[in-house]
Amino acid sequence: MPPKRKGKQPTRKPETPENSSDDETDDETSKKNIVIILTSGPRPPPMPPKAPNKKRKSSGDPPDEDEQADSSHGIDLSEQGPVKGFRDLMRIAQYVKDNAPPPPRGRKPKKPRKVSGILRLDRILPHLQDLDKLVGLEDLKDQIAMQIVFFLQDLNSGEEMMHTAIMGPPGMCKTTVSEIIAKIYAELGFLSRGHVVTASRADLIGQYLGETAIKTREVLDAAEGGVLLLDEAYQLGDPQGRDSFASECINAINQHLSENTDDFMCIVAGYKDKMYKNFFSMNPGLDRRFSWKFTLKPYTTQNLVDIFKYQVEKRKWTYDTEVDINKYIDNNKDFFKNNGGDTQVFFDKCKMCHAQRIFTIKDYTKKHLTKVDIDEGFKAFKMLKSMGDDESEARKEIWSRMYA
Repeated sequence: MPPKRKGKQPTRKPETPENSSDDETDDETSKKNIVIILTSGPRPPPMPPKAPNKKRKSSGDPPDEDEQADSSHGIDLSEQGPVKGFRDLMRIAQYVKDNAPPPPRGRKPKKPRKVSGILRLDRILPHLQDLDKLVGLEDLKDQIAMQIVFFLQDLNSGEEMMHTAIMGPPGMCKTTVSEIIAKIYAELGFLSRGHVVTASRADLIGQYLGETAIKTREVLDAAEGGVLLLDEAYQLGDPQGRDSFASECINAINQHLSENTDDFMCIVAGYKDKMYKNFFSMNPGLDRRFSWKFTLKPYTTQNLVDIFKYQVEKRKWTYDTEVDINKYIDNNKDFFKNNGGDTQVFFDKCKMCHAQRIFTIKDYTKKHLTKVDIDEGFKAFKMLKSMGDDESEARKEIWSRMYA
């Protein structure tokens, strides 16, 4: 039996006509009592109104006063002059870095804090410096600066296509430029990840029916939030129209370009004439999807000399200062059609000859090229490059291994 409760127990009134009612009346009374219980006592403070979802502003929307004030962050650029090219943007970016307000005090965040307005120039300055280190490419650098100035001021509507074509011969840092562009757009807030996915024909086009669509979709999905780089994109094409798999791939890419203008960027690279003949001609709408086109001018002799010096310094090698690298390149321009790729091969041959020379010497300096090393290295390089197209690939491979 349940234990008896101590204390005075409430007595139930006998049911009389005055207090007796049907079930409906009891329910109404109960509801009133519940309401009284819930609303008795101090009322809670009213809930704040729900903030409306902020949409990405378009170029047609005037900036709010707060946004206009915050975008400058107290940094006055009125005396910095106009931005006419890459050099001006580099100078102003350094000025912003030197005058940016200090970060808030406290524990250092695990991730870099997000910034807005012109403070983003401070964030992209390291990438601009990386771009500046690339020899030549002045026209490309100026056009990239023009892009940055446009997007930095939020003048875009969010519908502009950022897809880019970089056309020129091999060995002109197209992959490196693509990686730098991806990092810049990530810092500006237009790419969430800022990574680069490089794909070739083998990555996109299958050998069996239905395989191409799957492979192409996998590559496009992997590049979401970053950059898809199609180097030598003309290899995808088939002007005769006999390769149905190639057409399927390019049509899928074209559709993806038009449907994904935000958080995705595609960069295609290759020879200009081949790009128009074997790639852009494959789909009538493909050409206009690439609103930015850079045509790289061939490197000058001095550009190639500077690239050779950069490659030597990057590997922490040195060479005799009295050696004139200019004469090796200027008198043999036909051997440097691959630009930076050929200067790298030239340098590699010099290293091999250096290793052979010092092997039996007692006192020597490692990783320092003498005139003898460079002369012998150029002979090996020249002999390799002199092999005509009639030579078999096997013979070229054997010769290359003899000097590598």
